[in-house]
Amino acid sequence: DIAKRAGVSLRAFYECFEDKEACVFAGYDRFIQALLNRMMTVKLDGVARAELVRSIVSAYLDTMQSDMVVARAYQVEIDALGEPARARRRKSLTLFAMFIQQAVIQSAPGEVVPSSLTRSAYIGVVYAVRQLVSDAIESELNPNLQTLSEDLAPWLNDIFRVF
Repeated sequence: DIAKRAGVSLRAFYECFEDKEACVFAGYDRFIQALLNRMMTVKLDGVARAELVRSIVSAYLDTMQSDMVVARAYQVEIDALGEPARARRRKSLTLFAMFIQQAVIQSAPGEVVPSSLTRSAYIGVVYAVRQLVSDAIESELNPNLQTLSEDLAPWLNDIFRVF
């Protein structure tokens, strides 16, 4: 079915991918790279910590909103592939958290980043946003993901406030 929908022969498909899961994971990896690339376009210099994180979250949400079919496939449905998919998701979400952590540090050189903002705090933010997106995609026909950005703003302001 995948080869047919892609307009390629089975032979061509299996020259590129070992099996259907390998194809799905290759698509997932590309999706994650597109998300990260979009998040990397956020301006870092001279931006307050909370605003920076809100901008990165907004870039993530915009990317999801731009292709809801892909977002649904890789936010909700991929879980049906079990542990390998969940392991890949954990790796990707940790990558996003590390990116945000580095962006926060780079955005204000010389400013002290509170020790309460551990890697786990960044991962928690990423997981919370991902879960809210997944819930919206799963429960609504045409979710407006940018409303999540507005809803999350007070929480992000509190977490990333300057002490």
